This record gives sequence, structure tokens and C-alpha cells, in this order.
Amino acid sequence: TWDQRRVIITGTVTQPQYGGGDEPVSFSVEEQPYSDRVQIPDAGAVLTEDRFGDQGLSGHTGIDPEYVGQYGPIVFGLPGKWVSSSGNDAVTSGSMGVPILRDAGGYVARVLVASHRIVAKRYVGGYVTNRVRVWDSSGANGDYWNVFNAVDDLGRWYAYAQAPISTTVDKLDTEFRIGWGDGPALLGDEGDLLTGDGAPRGAGDLLLWFLRRSSLRVDRGRWAAASAYLNQYKLSGYIDEAVTPWQYIQDNILPLLPLSIRSGPDGLYPVVWKWEATARDAVAQVVAGEGVVRASPVTYSRAPSEVINEIRLEYVLRASTGETKKTTVLTGDPDPDDSSQWTNHYAQVSLRRYGVGTKSIDTDIVYEDATAHRICLWQLYVYGGIPREVSYQVGREWAWLEPGQAVALTDSEIYLDEQVALVESIKWSDGSHELKLILLDRPVRDGFTA
Repeated sequence: TWDQRRVIITGTVTQPQYGGGDEPVSFSVEEQPYSDRVQIPDAGAVLTEDRFGDQGLSGHTGIDPEYVGQYGPIVFGLPGKWVSSSGNDAVTSGSMGVPILRDAGGYVARVLVASHRIVAKRYVGGYVTNRVRVWDSSGANGDYWNVFNAVDDLGRWYAYAQAPISTTVDKLDTEFRIGWGDGPALLGDEGDLLTGDGAPRGAGDLLLWFLRRSSLRVDRGRWAAASAYLNQYKLSGYIDEAVTPWQYIQDNILPLLPLSIRSGPDGLYPVVWKWEATARDAVAQVVAGEGVVRASPVTYSRAPSEVINEIRLEYVLRASTGETKKTTVLTGDPDPDDSSQWTNHYAQVSLRRYGVGTKSIDTDIVYEDATAHRICLWQLYVYGGIPREVSYQVGREWAWLEPGQAVALTDSEIYLDEQVALVESIKWSDGSHELKLILLDRPVRDGFTA
């Protein structure tokens, strides 16, 4: 029956062929797991005069004409909130603002800050609101304005900053930038697997938010399981040009995370690579012997010239200029007079072994120091040494292992005793399973320094 059906393959029918009534029909079924056909912001987020007229206020005019046809921004996290070099909380311009209402004198009354609802934190005059810092085009004048959620003339949610009567911001200006220092911007949809107040700031929640708005099949169970670890990475930013969710993920989020995405029976799923794993993280003891037979020599997967042990990350985007305000550098030989440089033992050992190898990363969606440091650390653990790989033929009792999991490997033939390794892959081959492992190189843990 239909209820007892089994899904063998899901995909798109391609290359169909047919003839007469007594001739067979043939076609191919192809799954294109990364072919996203949805764009965000969607077409309804385009700014028009129909959406933002006088908003029911006599004597007022709607959206500034030069913004008609552009997209209202999607804003996530706290773009603009950062910690200065002196250790003080600070706010810079993190996203764009669009003047959507002016009074009879031409003074701006409302500035659109998001093309969706935002998280609200306080009551002002009986209304639930938030607060953002607003700058005019000079960048010198900044002031906090209350923000309200509202519905436009076409029934779409948006959020706007209400200009106070007295403010340091030039209300005759036509360009405004927004700093989100008071509360997260994006409000998660009901039913999303989001944490806390429902604002997806952690990378795991944010990735799932994007993927749910794509046309891609997603393994939601696996994403939910991975979110707790990925949410250590806090991301903030905005989107004001049309892009597919998958393209945005590829270009902006994946390069910052120890993560790869694979396609499985239930759709796309994450593989989290815990390069900092220790013996405590091992989910199994793999001991060479009966049922676990080495199937390959130990191979080295990187040349010494490809080792990278100095990671420079530029972050804290200032939206008004397009420049970043902060730099952090993880290096084996830090300059004691440069507070942006820092080190650890692994970086120092890598430098002594292989010499200096550098990598620079620029990001528009990181504002927190802790996240910047985490990105540098996993990059160092991946690229700061020469990883070794080895494969074993194992029985079906090992089929439960998944890529990214840590195991402890013991093999006296190659002098390994509870060596921490990550599962790179496990696949069926010639009547058994082939388990491919990446041996993690940690000088301090493994008892040598050079």
C-alpha cells in the first residue's frame, strides 16, 4: 500500500523519453543536493512606495525615492557590538538603515532597520520595543533610538527606528547606519530549533535558519544534534542583496567553522570536526587485531611547505566604511608590544618544526573576540601540522561510527597506543567496512615538542 512504501531515491526527473502507447518510458532521477532555487531576501522584501507611503500620518511622505527597488535588510545577531582594545563595550555601525518616513519639514521620522520582526526587550509607552544606535552619513553623530515591530501597507512585518524629537543625528540626512548593541536582531519563527529568546545567534541555529528557507532537503535531526557545539561560534551581520541561502552559507559561514556538509538519505547533514579532541572525547577504543585489520600504510596528507601556523583574522565590520576595526593573530612568535598577537604551545612547536606559514581571513559576520579566537584555534589545529591517515578493515559492528567522531586507536605494529583520531569515513567495501582515520597531532598530549 501507499503507507507501506519505501523511498529508494529522491530527486529530479531528467532526460525523459517516451513514444507510443506500447513503447516504454525511460528517464533518469538525479538528486542535486546543493541546487538551491530560493533567494533571500525574497521579492516581497523589495522596498516600494506601495509598502511605505505616508503610513497613515497626514503631512508626511514615505520612503526616500533613491531606496525604491532595493532590498530591506535581513539582520541577525548583534552586528556592531564589540569590545574595544581598552576592554570597554562599544558599538559601531553594523547594518544599513533606510529612511521610510519624513515629516512636512523633511526631517526623518522613521528609519527601517530590518525587513522582519526583531527581538523586543522593553516597554515604551505601552509598546514592546528594542533600541539601536543610529548614525547619519558623517559617522560622528550617534544616538540611541527605540525600535518597533510593525506591519507595512502590504501586510509584511518589518522593524523601524523611531526618531526622537531631540537627537544628535542629522534628521535631514539621507544615509543612516545602525548599531545593534541592545538586543539581538533576528526573531526566530515559532517551531524553529532556536535557543533562549528565540534569536539565532549561534552558528548552529543560524545555519538551520538559513537552510529552512532554502529549497534543499535538510536532515533536521542531525542539525539539531550539532547545534550545541556550533553555537559556541557567535555570528552577526546583515544581508541586503538577493542571494540563495546555500550560497550565503558557502561564502560567509562555512569558511569560519570546523564543519563540512554532506548529503544523506534524509538530506543535507553536518559533519563537525572537533580538531581539539582529546582521549576524553573518544566514543570508542579501536584496537588492531581480530576484526580490526590495518588496510593501508600510514600516509601523510600535507607537505611541510603547506603548513600554516600564523592565522590572522580581520573582524568587527564597520558598515559605514566597509572596513574592519579589529585584528587578532595567533602566531608561534608573538610581538610582546602588539596586543593583537597571541600564542599557544602548538603554534610554537609548529613554527620550530616547519618555519612560518601564514594565512589571513577577513569576515563581515564576527564581532566577538571569543569567536574570533575559536576560529584561529581550529584553523591552527587543522593546518599547523602534517596529519597522518590510516585505514582499517572492520566488521559490521563498527558501522555505527560516523565521520567527525573521535576514537582512541591502539596498533602495536605502527607504535600507536590510544592515539586520538577522527573518523574521516566509513564505507562498505568487499564484504566488510573500511574505516579511515585521521590521526591528530598534538605535541603536548603526545609527549614531544620538536
